[in-house]
Amino acid sequence: MTSKKREKKCLECGSVFIERYSDSNKQWDAREYCSMKCNNGSKSRFTDIYERLSRFQVVNDKGCWSWSGSKDGKGYGTISNRKGSKFSPEKAHRVSYEKHFGLIPKGMLVCHKCDNPECTNPEHLFIGTQKENMQDCSKKGRLNPISLNNLNSKAV
Repeated sequence: MTSKKREKKCLECGSVFIERYSDSNKQWDAREYCSMKCNNGSKSRFTDIYERLSRFQVVNDKGCWSWSGSKDGKGYGTISNRKGSKFSPEKAHRVSYEKHFGLIPKGMLVCHKCDNPECTNPEHLFIGTQKENMQDCSKKGRLNPISLNNLNSKAV
């Protein structure tokens, strides 16, 4: 038995690592990191959230950009967070809004004109408060008017 002695420099931390005895030539050629920690933390492997967003958007016959990725229990598209973000996963429609219009003001919602929770089309999205979102919901007949009255009485 001969021991393998090929060495490479880790693309993440820069340390030198040696070939594993079990590595085939193909596996060794593909290895770029010394450990799983470096592999998972590599900045070069990080794909921009906006690039990932576009991978899951599918235009439907109503002009909505339906979300083909993962969804939460209410049907809203979700996308894994930006590196270092406190909030994961993020709502796909909020990321789409930010991509096209800029940061969302603190405390504001990104609402859907089309009432399709999986839609990420920026033309179908608008910024609003919770109250404005409920008023829009009521105008479209999706909310019990009593609920809106309760919301109005709390705001006073």
